[in-house]
Amino acid sequence: MLVWPEMRRHGQSAVRGDSRTINMQKRHSKRSGKKSDAITTRGAVGVSTGGTATLTDARLKAEIERCEYCAEKPCREACPCDCSPADFMMAARNGALRDFKRAAALILGNNPLGGVCGIVCPDRFCMKACVRAGIDRPVNIPAVQAAIVRRAHAAGTLPGQGRRDNEGAVSGPGNSLFAGSTSGGKKVAIIGAGPAGLGAAAVLARLGYAVDVFDSRKKPGGMTNLIPRSRLADKAVRDDLKFIGSLGHINLRTNRVADAGLLRGRYDAVVVAAGLDSPLRPAIRGQELAVAWTDYLGEPDRFNVKNKRVGIIGGGAVAVDCAVTACEHGAAHVELFALERLGEMPLTAVEFGDLLKHGIHVSGRTSVVSISARGRGHGGSRAGNPRSGIRPLSLRLCKVALKKGMKFHPRNMTPLPGTGQTWRDVDCVIVAIGSRGSTPVEKLEGVFYVGDLVNGPTTVVEAVAAGKNAALSVDSFIRGTSAPTISLGKGSGGVSLLPPAGGRGQGEGGNLPEKATKSRVVLAGRRMLPVPIDADFFGRKIPSPFLLSAAPPSDGYDQMRKAYEAGWAGGVMKTAFDNLPIHIPSEYMFALTPSTYGNCDNVSGHSLDRVCREVDRLVKEFPDRLTIASTGGPVSGNDDADMRVWQSNTKKLESAGAMGIEYSLSCPQGGDGTKGDIVSQDPELTAKIIGWVMEASNSDVPSLFKLTAAVTSIFPIIAAIKEVFARYPHKKAGVTLANTFPALAFRNPSRERGRAADGRGSRDTGHGTRRHGDAETRGHGAPETADQRRDRQKAARDAVGGSSSCRPGSSQFALGSSDFRVPTSDFHLSWERGVVVGMSGEGVLPISFLTLANVSRLGVVVSGNGGVMDYKGAADFLALGARTVQFCTIVMKYGYGIIEELCSGLSWLMEERGFRSVDELVGCASRAPGPIVPFMELPSLKKISAVDEKLCVHCGNCTRCPYMAISLDREKTPETDPAKCIGCSICAQKCVAGALYMRDRTIDEIALLSES
Repeated sequence: MLVWPEMRRHGQSAVRGDSRTINMQKRHSKRSGKKSDAITTRGAVGVSTGGTATLTDARLKAEIERCEYCAEKPCREACPCDCSPADFMMAARNGALRDFKRAAALILGNNPLGGVCGIVCPDRFCMKACVRAGIDRPVNIPAVQAAIVRRAHAAGTLPGQGRRDNEGAVSGPGNSLFAGSTSGGKKVAIIGAGPAGLGAAAVLARLGYAVDVFDSRKKPGGMTNLIPRSRLADKAVRDDLKFIGSLGHINLRTNRVADAGLLRGRYDAVVVAAGLDSPLRPAIRGQELAVAWTDYLGEPDRFNVKNKRVGIIGGGAVAVDCAVTACEHGAAHVELFALERLGEMPLTAVEFGDLLKHGIHVSGRTSVVSISARGRGHGGSRAGNPRSGIRPLSLRLCKVALKKGMKFHPRNMTPLPGTGQTWRDVDCVIVAIGSRGSTPVEKLEGVFYVGDLVNGPTTVVEAVAAGKNAALSVDSFIRGTSAPTISLGKGSGGVSLLPPAGGRGQGEGGNLPEKATKSRVVLAGRRMLPVPIDADFFGRKIPSPFLLSAAPPSDGYDQMRKAYEAGWAGGVMKTAFDNLPIHIPSEYMFALTPSTYGNCDNVSGHSLDRVCREVDRLVKEFPDRLTIASTGGPVSGNDDADMRVWQSNTKKLESAGAMGIEYSLSCPQGGDGTKGDIVSQDPELTAKIIGWVMEASNSDVPSLFKLTAAVTSIFPIIAAIKEVFARYPHKKAGVTLANTFPALAFRNPSRERGRAADGRGSRDTGHGTRRHGDAETRGHGAPETADQRRDRQKAARDAVGGSSSCRPGSSQFALGSSDFRVPTSDFHLSWERGVVVGMSGEGVLPISFLTLANVSRLGVVVSGNGGVMDYKGAADFLALGARTVQFCTIVMKYGYGIIEELCSGLSWLMEERGFRSVDELVGCASRAPGPIVPFMELPSLKKISAVDEKLCVHCGNCTRCPYMAISLDREKTPETDPAKCIGCSICAQKCVAGALYMRDRTIDEIALLSES
């Protein structure tokens, strides 16, 4: 079983030899000797490709769908490179190639080593911050990130092999995620091709600098080259390096030892990212007989440990790396000698798991006193190769104890007298206790020291962040602008990261660096909108075709302002009326499924005068956005009185400056005793009311009339509307389709009563009365008397039987009896309460599709509404002929910020399909051969289900096939009978593992199927 790749911490490359930078003492002080409390997935993760664990499609989908897309995005705040898992998982949610491409752009735009970091990042950053950790378990964010980047590479989205010149310099061919970059003539040298150096190179290249990266080793990548290949495949490193090479003028000079002082004369600035390149040596006798961990992990094949006994000094991540590598190379016995106890070792859950998986022995609270050579091997003959580090050795050991009352630190350990012992059977000793920097840090103008050299041991992702921040400092120094403020980590030695000149400190996000290892810099030129998505609303240009619908997210100035600031092109303010009492029930929202909502309100509680004031303010403050108001009027049967209200409301909103007015002609959840809930189900009534509005409306203010899909046929409604529109050819008008859909939802009143009965508090009855057991009280007073209760109930019935309304002209609440509307303590039901609601969200999307398809060729302007929960649904609305798309449920579920995902997704989809503008997309599905394929024209040649045995989890659920076409073999793998399978495809659609799929039948299989 393949194990999820180890999430580890390591440092940066060096000028004179790369080095892993896990200084056990420093890192332990950072983590206080505690294990990570995040849950790391092990086992059943997926299949293996080149040594890198992968997620299956089903597992990737499941992890992505667990993301809550939190408003606070704590996962982004926890990421040193400021990657936003919430955003890149939302981008990848639909699973199309274009989605992985733009998700990769989100990742790599913040972290150019995003593929590597997805594999090696520890679980103490984004995973520890994931809110799901407080619910069940955190989303496996690093695994998802690695899978997204890997898929983007595999699809050829990211660049191929870079170009190499005659001197060995490599530069990339460019990629589709970032706009082209040109050099501004300035040159920067970077010493060290590790994570920090590469992070700096990526940012500088995107800013237009020509960058030369020098590294003393043959392979770039720094510390990533010292991670066991079983956890981090070479291909993953190469892919990220290719991407970085594609970002601009980056020349990689390997096998080059560079000096910062000499380079400064040839370059406008120099970045030194040399890392901690000198392995630490313990103060023990005979240490020259041991192998440095950097040498061993750098070239493990040079040390033949097969069938040998290996001792490793150290208890940190690099010690585990050495131990795992030795086991994978056939060592007979591997043992760690650590000052820590097992529970104190600063390891992740995966690293602890590796100790168990490989049967690695751990001797805690043990100090190695000396190493000595022995003259003979295990069998008495001379053996070993001193040059390769393999020879018969002996270790002198003793036990140690932690000083009482002190936290763990090597200097707080004391030897225990009389505990000395000798381990004679050892063939190789590896010292793995960390490293230090050998590059002197000097105060030279224009020379920047960055990464672990000044910050101390960090992780790959922190090193990349440090490199990005250093690039800002370099840019500001060369430009002569003010410097960003960057706080240094421990171990900087008091040397400032910044030279005297300072820096600009602005990335795409516009945020200054907070500290050396946290960077919000975004690579310049990231193409999140490859195709423009500006749209047209009756001749007015708007930034996108996406609007808020008349709903809670648009119910007032504050909501609309927040939406505009988030990037929404416009919105329809919630429907308001003039001088009418409005009834909005308590708890009127229903979450029918995670993405299907219902509501039993339909209008705003705000007066039309207030809405007019807010419209005026919004139009003045946001003249580039489309501020639309929504209203309606009574349908009492008194046409003269009703008409005056509809026309008066129109004039008021036009005078306030509304850029458009939407009229509510349908109320799926209403029921006002007149025809108010069925206006748009009646062609003649619809035409009459639209005629009133069109007669009085200003020709410069577009009118939208909101209809319903709850009709047997939409054609008579549209035909009647078109006749009215034809009488006013100079006026701008259209319809909104298809609104919420009428449905019934149940609410269990005993749920609230049960809370009090269970001792979890009391419930509010809605009239200031609280129920405690069998007694009712008013506020903090004595129990209510019978007379008081009767008076209160009568007053409540009188109140709700009066002028409250759902819509103008209503005389009672939708569901009738006052008893229903007044849940007193005396009221009991034998069944859950049924509430008529307007259903919205993905549950009504197919209904909206059909309604739009039926209207698409009828020649009216349509604003699509009802059911869209992602950019693909919105694109389908546009393709069916809608010119704008209105949203409600998706905003209530994910917040106003979802607009960035909608816009990005639409733009990438348009690029993939070859559309150059929204105008080209609008109505494309209504053109030949048409948006709807008649039933009799569907192909009848049946496909057959098949299975990918590698993905099958042998659950047997596929045997529920209604045609009894699937059975299980001895290994419980499905087999399909071609004589019974009629190709309905439900098995493939519902396979939880994604193992079943549909394929074409062979000639023989076609002959076997007989439906007669």
